[in-house]
Amino acid sequence: MKESAGQDSVLDPHGTAAGRLKFPKILIPTDSRETAQFMVPLAKKLLAPGGNIVTLNVIDTTFPLEVIDKWKKSTRISIAAVEAGYANEVNVTPEVKNSKSIVNCILEETGQKDIGLLMFVINPHEGKRSFRFGSKTRSIVRNATCSVMMLNKLTLAMPSRQRGKMLVAIKGDAEGREVLKIAKTLSDELGGLPIIQYRMPDGTVRKEAQRNQAGAGEYRTFAKVYYGTKVADAILNELAKEKYSLVLISSNISRSALPFYSGGAFEYLMKNSPCPVMIYRKVRP
Repeated sequence: MKESAGQDSVLDPHGTAAGRLKFPKILIPTDSRETAQFMVPLAKKLLAPGGNIVTLNVIDTTFPLEVIDKWKKSTRISIAAVEAGYANEVNVTPEVKNSKSIVNCILEETGQKDIGLLMFVINPHEGKRSFRFGSKTRSIVRNATCSVMMLNKLTLAMPSRQRGKMLVAIKGDAEGREVLKIAKTLSDELGGLPIIQYRMPDGTVRKEAQRNQAGAGEYRTFAKVYYGTKVADAILNELAKEKYSLVLISSNISRSALPFYSGGAFEYLMKNSPCPVMIYRKVRP
């Protein structure tokens, strides 16, 4: 079943078209110059007009003798973040913090800076476990006081204009509706990328819901309810059928009580997807 994509003209308080979603302030944890350089232009796509991107480099003070060298590296990261902001014509505020817990420091920042979205890369460097799915990722995602967007490494190399389609895997709930708004925003920013909605058969998929919530592109449903890594396999099978340039996923399509763990559905999907993957979790009340 297909539904036409309408052009929204009503503007929200941040100046973005109704039916789209952007954030006034975005926090990006960074541990390298490359992360800052690639994440800033990506975050800009989801930043409200006049908004601000905050890059955060946390220095682990567990080993005091290494702190001085880490501060020198942080200076280079901060310079790269500012340069990326200048090149992309967006406000970037670099921050460097000392802490014995990288996770706790990130969580504290999400609660103190009026952050609307936390964006971070899963396992950005081989051999480092800081952002690999596991206890640290679960802690960040479950305890952040703002919405969270997790990315795989392929997302960092995503061009500003895309060919192909965007697969959006969601449930028909509040988080799914926010994901769809983000999809529309990214579609606009990526040159009108066609959206394919992929819905979980959770009892909310009805004709009325389809009419009110589809609103963009083609609408499909999973053939059945999937559990564990099988939901990732179902998405990978869909990706193999057509040319996709991006996968955007609602965090609650996983039926696991611990969806963000090493070897779980989302990590499996991020590792095996042939295209960039973005996983979104709406801020919890």
